[in-house]
Amino acid sequence: MQRPDTIIEIHRERVQDQTVEMFGGDKYTESVDGTGYSATATLDLTLDRVWFIFDAQQRLWQEMTEAGEIQDPLRHFAIDLVIFDSKITIDSVTCVPLASLPPATITIPDGPSAGESREIPYNEIPLFGRLTIHDQLEPKEIERGKQTVALDFNEQDAPTLLTSLPDDQFSPQLFGAHVDRRPDGSIAFCAPDPRIVWELDYAEAYWITHSIAGELLVNAEKLQHLGLSDDVARIRVLDSLAAQISDAVRPKLAEMGDDGVMDLMPTPLDVDPQSQDDQTVKELDAVVQRFDIDGTTHESMVIQLQTLRELPSGEELPTSILAEKPTEKTGLAVTGWSILRQVRDTVMKTFDLDESDFDADVPCLLAGPKTINIGGQERRLEKLDADVVPRSADGRLVVDGTVSAETTLYDFNATFKVTYEMGLDDIPRDPSGHETKRADLESVESLEMALSAAGDRKRAGALSDQEYEAEVKRVHDRFEELPKTVGVRPTQNPPEAEVNPDFHLTVAGKVAAAAGAAAMIGLLALPVTWVAGAAGVGAAGGGGLLALAIVQYFTTVLTIDWFGVGIGSRQVKQSLNDRPEGTSLPPIGIPVDVDFNRQRLAVYFRPLPAKLWVGSVDTAEHEGDRTDIRLVGGRWPTDGHPWKLSNDDALLYVDSGELQLLLEPDSVSGDGAPISVATAPDGQHYLQVENEDSDKLQRLPHIDRPGDEIHTGS
Repeated sequence: MQRPDTIIEIHRERVQDQTVEMFGGDKYTESVDGTGYSATATLDLTLDRVWFIFDAQQRLWQEMTEAGEIQDPLRHFAIDLVIFDSKITIDSVTCVPLASLPPATITIPDGPSAGESREIPYNEIPLFGRLTIHDQLEPKEIERGKQTVALDFNEQDAPTLLTSLPDDQFSPQLFGAHVDRRPDGSIAFCAPDPRIVWELDYAEAYWITHSIAGELLVNAEKLQHLGLSDDVARIRVLDSLAAQISDAVRPKLAEMGDDGVMDLMPTPLDVDPQSQDDQTVKELDAVVQRFDIDGTTHESMVIQLQTLRELPSGEELPTSILAEKPTEKTGLAVTGWSILRQVRDTVMKTFDLDESDFDADVPCLLAGPKTINIGGQERRLEKLDADVVPRSADGRLVVDGTVSAETTLYDFNATFKVTYEMGLDDIPRDPSGHETKRADLESVESLEMALSAAGDRKRAGALSDQEYEAEVKRVHDRFEELPKTVGVRPTQNPPEAEVNPDFHLTVAGKVAAAAGAAAMIGLLALPVTWVAGAAGVGAAGGGGLLALAIVQYFTTVLTIDWFGVGIGSRQVKQSLNDRPEGTSLPPIGIPVDVDFNRQRLAVYFRPLPAKLWVGSVDTAEHEGDRTDIRLVGGRWPTDGHPWKLSNDDALLYVDSGELQLLLEPDSVSGDGAPISVATAPDGQHYLQVENEDSDKLQRLPHIDRPGDEIHTGS
């Protein structure tokens, strides 16, 4: 893919963890009749390793292009299967049944395993080593408009693979029907995928070829090819056995997944190459790569997405985002241009604007004043601009603009600036069974669909502006009711927008204002997203209230249309895991660092330790006198980095025993007491310090907003 605008990079170890269930160590028996003999193979195969470019012996694998150039593999995916307790039982050789003989004891004469012995029955060939399945990553359309990244284990064309011969006779060697041992010291594989290769070390190969049944096969090979040396005959036997084993394994691969196609993404992505917007994924691909950190070579799989129709120069994503954070296992990168285009498209959808209303060469810049409708009243959007502003190593997303209006009652010209910081904050998660607080909670998907449908109906004239704003408010409120996880989300900081209203009443407006503040606010036609107590607000205050209401309408729409679910969170979920969002990246993980600057957003995840110490909380007022915990946080045990965990995630982890939360020793006279899950009289689960008063956690220092340090009592 040329210049993707979103990449999800997964470390080889993470890919291996997710692939382990593909091969569960099943044992099966297959006929492996070869030339001159009939036999039965008993195979016990278990996943040992997944790799892309360097195998377990640190052999470099490369591929040859159609032009004859040698390069690192682009989509190579190799699966090593270790062979346990397996054997080939020879029934007959050249149609003659084997005579019963006592087992033979075979001793390795030289090499690292010299002196090791095995007793092998006369009619058995023991199987050792590992099988490597070579295949290619590829996008796959599973139904119209939905694609995934998959391994297709059906026979198909594949590039020529090249690797080197072993350093000496005792190093592990590769065997197979398509192994081409070239004079220049390389090995080539030119057969179609999936290619299956058998790897044996010197001792394993010796036991096989020097067993009674093995020697019979070697002698049969020499009879068929007179003048063949013992060493070459043994290689031919091992190549033949490898071919027979491969033929036995291939039908099993064809049974995996859907007709031999194994999806690597549990949830497919909607992909439309013909889409004319900058929000729909237009292309999906997956590539592999290697990168070096302090002399150690790492490998990763990169899922690439093209959402923008054209990515401008200077917005290229890095080759590897994990190379910058060597201790992390998963990373997401989104270009700044892509983020700002999402802001632009949200504004376009909300106010029925068109691409021509924006500067084509800037990600989000209104080309000139436009008439929009807010609160059932026409307003003038004089200016709108969104940009990513660097601030030291981090960055801020700033949306600013000017709104004006001239009516019979008043006229105003209000400038505003809304600043978002990228940080770890709570984002909505689809409720699972035990998290559902009410039976009528909707899903994230249904709320997104409802908002999209409302926008379509508004643009078609089937929904009034007031009805649309009412639906916006309803969806916003429903999002707030969903269980939360921790994700990367732009959060307003300062929490209130900067608004400078230049407001003037007309003569008629002054007459209306004399009727009272409540009547004045009614005449101002505030958006239905605005909830305010109007008592005691005069005309001037009403003007400021109007400007604030308009700005809040902007920010609310942005929040639920895009920011509400967190940047990239849905893409990460769909690409990596089908568990609730944010709770399992990696399988258990917490995002711990954000780098948001003009070029990209990068999100990194760490494995969850066995224990974390809570030193700060974020709370939210609840109905009645109760104060609910939104987030718990503290310092990472190894490097003191701030971390956060949503209350819902913390409940899940602690209740499952996957994580032990402890009170930080010096916070509010704490002593490192364990934090457990308690149940309120109404059945609601909550976090509580064991053997302490129920609100001790709530009294911890407050987690500051993104960009600031997490304060603790230490």
